Amino acid sequence: LWHHLLLGERLYLSAWIRFLVIAGIVGGSFFGTYVVGVQGLDIPRLLACSGVLAVYNAGVFWLLRGCREPEEAAQNYRRLAALSHATITLDFLVLTYLTWLVGGAESPFLAFYLLHVILAGILLSRRAAYAHAAFGYCLLAGLVVGEGLGWIPRHRPLGAVPAGGEMDSRYLLTVLVVYGLLMALSVFLMTGIAELLRRGERRLRTANLELERL
Repeated sequence: LWHHLLLGERLYLSAWIRFLVIAGIVGGSFFGTYVVGVQGLDIPRLLACSGVLAVYNAGVFWLLRGCREPEEAAQNYRRLAALSHATITLDFLVLTYLTWLVGGAESPFLAFYLLHVILAGILLSRRAAYAHAAFGYCLLAGLVVGEGLGWIPRHRPLGAVPAGGEMDSRYLLTVLVVYGLLMALSVFLMTGIAELLRRGERRLRTANLELERL
């Protein structure tokens, strides 16, 4: 299937997006604290988490070597499918931890769970995508319910979450930045996948013309 042939290129694209997210975590930690004035951000933990993300993403790049082209992806499909499952699962875990650090149930970063659901739908079969969506929802529900019942300590960096229930200017700016980033990453991901499909269509048309000529 053409989906199998494009899996290596899709994983490569998602790995690049992951590096952009890492840069956003590092830059956003300092920008939010020293420019926007968000109070209470746990910068050491955020940087440590971005470091873990960078290390395993570098491992993803290493495993993807020689698997980007359609023919190579078809030969290594089982390996690429396993890598897809692993990366989406790890991404959900990292996202849950980061969301907990930046407001938990009140965090505007909750919207990024949707990005990972979209990614699972693009990379995997319908059944696998539903399974990952259910896993992500369980993590989200566990975080929200755990904080609500007091089982999980709450992090409330003022400015990343509303101060005293009021939406101050710092929180509004945080929401605008987060949703702008989410939309930019979503359109980058979807246009990249659409370009891969167009490229595949061009290859098929060229192959059909060559068959007709022969």
